[in-house]
Amino acid sequence: MGMSAVGIAMPKADDMGKVKREQQAVQRKAKETAGKLDANKKKTAKSLRALNAIDADIDRHERDIDKLEKSVGDCDKRLLLIGDSIAKSEAHLERLRSNYAKAVRKMNARLTSTDKLSFILSASSVHEAYRRLRYLRQFAKWRDRRSEVIHEELLALDCRRKEVEALKSEREQRSAELSDAKSSLEDKRMRQKDAVEELRKEEGQLKALLEEQNRRAEALDRELDRLIKLEEQRAEERRRKEEARRLAEAKRAAERAEAEARVLAGQSAKSKRSNATGKKSVKPEVSPVKPSKNEVAKSLSPKKAGGYAMNEEELALAGSFESNKGKLPYPVAGKCRVVRSFGRQRHPELRHVMTDNGGIDIEAPKGAVARAVHGGKVSAVFSQEGFGMVVMVRHGRYLTIYVNLSEIYVTVDSKIKAGQAIGVVKPDEEGHSVLHFEIRREKTKLNPMDWLK
Repeated sequence: MGMSAVGIAMPKADDMGKVKREQQAVQRKAKETAGKLDANKKKTAKSLRALNAIDADIDRHERDIDKLEKSVGDCDKRLLLIGDSIAKSEAHLERLRSNYAKAVRKMNARLTSTDKLSFILSASSVHEAYRRLRYLRQFAKWRDRRSEVIHEELLALDCRRKEVEALKSEREQRSAELSDAKSSLEDKRMRQKDAVEELRKEEGQLKALLEEQNRRAEALDRELDRLIKLEEQRAEERRRKEEARRLAEAKRAAERAEAEARVLAGQSAKSKRSNATGKKSVKPEVSPVKPSKNEVAKSLSPKKAGGYAMNEEELALAGSFESNKGKLPYPVAGKCRVVRSFGRQRHPELRHVMTDNGGIDIEAPKGAVARAVHGGKVSAVFSQEGFGMVVMVRHGRYLTIYVNLSEIYVTVDSKIKAGQAIGVVKPDEEGHSVLHFEIRREKTKLNPMDWLK
């Protein structure tokens, strides 16, 4: 009986090539899709940054316009007041001139230079001649005084007229600046409208981007809260150890005092026995006051406030920080602007978008350096996803937080002074450097704009 071979069908080379080409096409498609999504994400982020910057510019321009309008209004008021003053001065000057002219004409009509001498000599007595001479001298003095008054009025009037000219020039300059500011504001509002329309086209991508930003912000908050709580625990542990050490010292001091008291008591008893046998008594020393354990511990233990146990140096630092509210320098030197404000609020243009910011975002030129707003101690340096490097500085119970740094110039536990460089603000792909800055009273977030000057 013959055996038949069982054949196994092998794929042809053409079929293998086709499958491979299809796999490569799918991979290319997936890569292209991922690239497009990434590009859209970057585009949306860029548009959002642009809108935030435009909003900040509009806010600044509106404040500038308010100031310029007030300045123009002040110029108008001053011009009106000076105009009234000039009118009164001119009327007063005219009366002075008229009265002066009348008096001089009247006197000149009566007396010539010869008549003046005859007027004096024709007096009936020496006493009357003297009176006439004194009268002529007084008139001359009055005439000179009137001339000086008229001259002073003319000078004052001239000063007011010059002031009017200067005010008019200032008003024209302010009006030109106001016109330019309004024109620039209108241009920015047009750009704002375009940016909003661009973002509305990518509403889904914008929502995803904002959700990602919120997720990263929440993660940063959790990490900061964790570090602050850890600091509180360490400070409390230091306080307890210090209190235990000082209580032990107080206990040892009390034991020494008790031992000294026993010695003195023994000396006193010996002295009494000596007196009984007729020997000279020895006056015992006064026993030292035994310190109270509670009083010693209370006076020496660190102060505790706001969840953080502070020593005397930290208490002074917290007081200094509080006293400088509204006077702290900006955490970025040089030209900068706030592009995101503090707190939870609805976006002014994207009504469906809610923003929540634990601090403020400050945009500065590329290479900008973050600086300490007040003296303190570096309590933490760490890296956070989406935020670069983060530095936390403690000022007693207060904390300042500098986020989005690429280089760090300080180390943990180092003491720093106000204005000292902390690190370089990390630039984005377009070269913009945005520092996220927070102020906290322990875990409570405070609006930095209330503290910066």
